[in-house]
Amino acid sequence: MAEERLGVVKAINETGILLVGDRKWLDFSLEDYREPPWDDAREGDEVRLMLSYSKKREKDYIQSIEVIGEDAVPSHDAEPAFPEDDEPPDSPQPRPGPRGGTLTREKALEAAARLCVNRLATHDTTFVSKEVLDLAGEFEAWILRGSD
Repeated sequence: MAEERLGVVKAINETGILLVGDRKWLDFSLEDYREPPWDDAREGDEVRLMLSYSKKREKDYIQSIEVIGEDAVPSHDAEPAFPEDDEPPDSPQPRPGPRGGTLTREKALEAAARLCVNRLATHDTTFVSKEVLDLAGEFEAWILRGSD
């Protein structure tokens, strides 16, 4: 039985993928066991993974990879968007959300909650609401920190 995982690629190599917020790498299945789609994911891409569990090895393997959003989190190694002598345009101010908070804060909380749900789906049941809010705060701080 296959399990779906959504996440953002933190790192990728020839044997597997590490998603943002995970502590364990997910290994690619052998080519004979792969199914379409098998997209070329890169660091920062938002992906949908289908995992299949191997009873023999007692672990999940990536059966398919679908890139559903490119550069959801920019890679630290990426080329700068603007040459050093050019200045980027002013960033727009966060828009107020429907509940008075900023849209940025709501999106950070949504991303943190989605990440935690994915981790709960993999039987990591140690999350409490404070951890979700702490993670959302880290996401929000990263979004709002501006260029270094």
